[in-house]
Amino acid sequence: MRLLLILAYLVFNILSFAQETTFKKIYGQSNIYSLSVNNENEYFLSGSIPVPYEYSPSGTHVIKINNFGDLIWEKTFEEGAVSNTMRAKVSIIDKNNNLIIGGSVNTLLSHGMTPTKIVLTKLNQLGDSLWWKEFGDGKIDYQIHSLIQDTDDSFILVGRANKEGHILKINLDGDSLYSKYYKYSEYGTDFWTIHKSDNEGFIILGTYTIITPNFREFNKFFVIKVDNNGDTLFTKTYGADNSAFSVSDLFSGKTGGYVFLLNTRTSSQPSEEYTSLIRMDSSGEIFSEHKLSERAFIITATYDGNFIVSNNTVIDAKTKNINLYKYDIEGNLLWGSNITFTDADALTTSVIKETPDSGIVLSGFVSINNYPHAFLVKANSEGVVVNVKVTENIIEDHILNQNYPNPFNPSTVISWQLAVRSYVTLKVYDVPGREVATLIDNEWKEAGIYNYKLSVTDHQLPSGAYFYRLNTGNFLLTKKMLLSK
Repeated sequence: MRLLLILAYLVFNILSFAQETTFKKIYGQSNIYSLSVNNENEYFLSGSIPVPYEYSPSGTHVIKINNFGDLIWEKTFEEGAVSNTMRAKVSIIDKNNNLIIGGSVNTLLSHGMTPTKIVLTKLNQLGDSLWWKEFGDGKIDYQIHSLIQDTDDSFILVGRANKEGHILKINLDGDSLYSKYYKYSEYGTDFWTIHKSDNEGFIILGTYTIITPNFREFNKFFVIKVDNNGDTLFTKTYGADNSAFSVSDLFSGKTGGYVFLLNTRTSSQPSEEYTSLIRMDSSGEIFSEHKLSERAFIITATYDGNFIVSNNTVIDAKTKNINLYKYDIEGNLLWGSNITFTDADALTTSVIKETPDSGIVLSGFVSINNYPHAFLVKANSEGVVVNVKVTENIIEDHILNQNYPNPFNPSTVISWQLAVRSYVTLKVYDVPGREVATLIDNEWKEAGIYNYKLSVTDHQLPSGAYFYRLNTGNFLLTKKMLLSK
């Protein structure tokens, strides 16, 4: 009995410590749209680096953070032409604990920007790209809105292709299994979120555009169920012809069926805007709609069968709030809280999730001096950040780190950080000063942390001492390394 009491005490204290591990941290420049958590409770923030001026190159930006909010690594991926503009919008952890990111890419040509393609990449826990895939013929404009993993280890993405809803299914290697299109209106169809069905297939929420005889634009929302091959099993359409709707992520209800947020804007005068918590059965029939006391745009299900929703409010020119509200399944408010950001020109919350310790994590980007910076907030089960100061992990100096391992064979990693965006050249020289390898040649890099894996076989380097030099135009940094065979 004594042993059981001791074990219970230890478990209680461990859980209490985890619950009170709260933080609010700001990182480097980035537009963050997606958040994934691996089985070690480490966070992956995915998005894109900010574009400082028209047609500037941007890239898929990923930040890995430990469960205390400390930066582990930060990487930017710029596959293909440097004039590509890439935006990561969704992410998920696969069964092997790798990160799969989905987004879109288009390329600047002499006559303008190409139509958007789908881009997918898989990263391991070190941030190394395992594969990179692009889908699209350059004629259709694609957008991705949601990504899930199926029980057969495949992945399903939904979004939009020109004016049609789109489903893309891929395997673990990123190869396409099928790509299907669905048209509900000549003016435009979007698939916004997908969820595994209670039985066979998938449930998808979407909207389509309608134009009234007096040329006013509205939309309806619909539920579509497809089988494992993407073939339609049923479609249910909702909404008046004089309103506009948007839908949130879709979650399984604790007592069955599905739950999602529906935002409505009516055309009546005065126009009415409100948020409802919608409950739907497995056949797509809506059986309850509860208007919430607050407007909200993102939602997450909690382990106790309730829901947490979020919105943002402007307090003044430099103060912004993230507001959190917890509702039960009947739409009754259980609690509300807010998290304040100061020195913030603007604030966007992209993702909210519940953690295994019943805490809450939120991510997005906050504009500081007109540049977006990534943020991650870990709050307790009541939406409160406990006894913690805001930490800004903003890089202030150019630093070239010592390679690791050193001495090395057959490879080593060279890492550095940039305080401001720069054109970067990284070269290797022998002891007499002769250039023996160009690793990076005048590439545009945003402020952030970078790594380069130097392989002996790629550059056919003999044993001996070498110098590696980082040149940003305004800064010249050099370190010595030793290759030992």
